[in-house]
Formats: sequence, structure tokens, C-alpha cells
Amino acid sequence: MSAGIPESCDDGIRNGPESDVDCGGDCPPCERKARCGRATDCQSGLCVDGTCAERRLPRGAPVPPGYDTELARSDAAASVRKVGIVFISVGYGSAYFAALSYPAVIGALYVPVAGPWLTMKQTEKVGAKALLAANGALQGAGAILLIAGVAGAGRQLVRKPEKEARIRVTPTVGRQGLGVVLGARF
Repeated sequence: MSAGIPESCDDGIRNGPESDVDCGGDCPPCERKARCGRATDCQSGLCVDGTCAERRLPRGAPVPPGYDTELARSDAAASVRKVGIVFISVGYGSAYFAALSYPAVIGALYVPVAGPWLTMKQTEKVGAKALLAANGALQGAGAILLIAGVAGAGRQLVRKPEKEARIRVTPTVGRQGLGVVLGARF
């Protein structure tokens, strides 16, 4: 537990002044798609219709003070990266399991992307060559999509952690009546 952050910020339930589970309010800012009540509840500094949203940085624009940048997760390039990862995973996964069955003969399938093409020399069967070509094309397309998705990715703004202390006022009720507890947040 960091100094100044309420204990309710790591209990796994939405309670106290949190806008979502263990984030927002007096807790650390929330990530994208979490509930929010105001911009300061969000890591991006953007609360849209009660949900933390990604705040994209236009290409060539300077990063405003108080922000860092990360890869955007909701632009077209992010979708391309996801499809590329699926293609590579399906193609390489099937090649890997095929290589497990005959490692001495088709062990080159353990090599991602190039493995199916290297293994073509090992077989004379037309059907096997067609499967290897399809698998190699799937892995190759996945690699191209993944590279394109990273190269074309946009950036999103993310607030830097606060360095200055903020005073938090918490009303309390005890034996002596109403009171106020002051706490600092760093």
C-alpha cells in the first residue's frame, strides 16, 4: 500500500469514493473502459458518458504537460495487430503440433513463419505441400499484419503519476459526533 492511498484501493471491491473497483476518486486513476465520474478518475484524463476513454494524440502534435504516451488500443492499427497475432498463433500452433509428431522429419516446422517453407523439401506429397504452403502463407500474413499494426499504431495520452500531495477530507462519525479526518495523497 502506497503512502496516502486509502486501504479500500486494493480490496477488490468498489467502495468508498472509488468510481470503479480500486480506482478513481481517491484511488489511482482507472484504465480505459472503467467507470468514471470525472476526468481525474481516468488514466487518460478523458471520461466520456461515465466510462474512461482513450485520448488519442494526433500525429505530429506535442505531448501536453503532465502526460506520457502509449500505443493506442482502439484504433485501426490495434485491430490489425490483433488479427496478425491470431494468424500467427493459429498457423504456428498447428505447425508446432505437427512437428511434435515427426520431429526428425519435419522439425523445421518449429521455426516460426519460415518453417513451413523449409519443410516443403522434405515431402513429395502434393496434399502435404499444399497444407505447408497454406500454413506458411497464414503465418507470413500474420507477421506482415503484426508489423504493419505496430508501424501504423497511433499514440494515446496517459496522465503521469501525480507528484504533488493532495489533501483528502473524509467525514467520520464516532462517539463524539461528526468529525473530519485529513489525509495526504502523494
